[in-house]
Amino acid sequence: SDDERKGLSAFLFDADTLYISARCRDSQPHRIIANDMRRDGRNVSQNDNLSISLDTFHDRRNGYEFLVNSIGGAWDTQITDERDANRDWNTVWRTRARRDDEGWAVEVAIPFRSLRYRGSGPQTWGINVRRNVRWKNEMSYLAPVPRIFGARGILLFSQAATLVGLETPPAGLNLDIKPYMVGSVAADRARDPSFSND
Repeated sequence: SDDERKGLSAFLFDADTLYISARCRDSQPHRIIANDMRRDGRNVSQNDNLSISLDTFHDRRNGYEFLVNSIGGAWDTQITDERDANRDWNTVWRTRARRDDEGWAVEVAIPFRSLRYRGSGPQTWGINVRRNVRWKNEMSYLAPVPRIFGARGILLFSQAATLVGLETPPAGLNLDIKPYMVGSVAADRARDPSFSND
């Protein structure tokens, strides 16, 4: 409806971070569906949500998807060849969502070091944004995609809009270190002499 389509969004950046904000108006905000706040929770996409896809190399095939529901549940996905979504990919980013009597609002902050892109300086990226009003089973895209693709239309970088005017810092080393330890304990009471917890 017209109420839901009247929204405000912004794309801003500073030396370190890309900021995206959106205002999602709703004619019946009491009907907004939101029940999962877990990171990468399966039900996050089944709630009212906003999804942002970024084609950072502007190759019209590969990129990232960032999805946020109306209570702050989030997931991130790496997309290959417009169809394969790697949901095991996780990067550092922040999000905040707030509901009110007009609908909901969301703010997303994605550090440039969390993304891969061509060099530094002026950039040309592909971008699409999808809003999913779950209680109405309604999806709206910034750059239209064929209806047959439904929710997977966000993966179609060949249909994405073009984001210009963005300037990025030099790409840094994106290295995560996760220390771990492995241990084992052995016991054999049937052996002579028996041993325990050696």
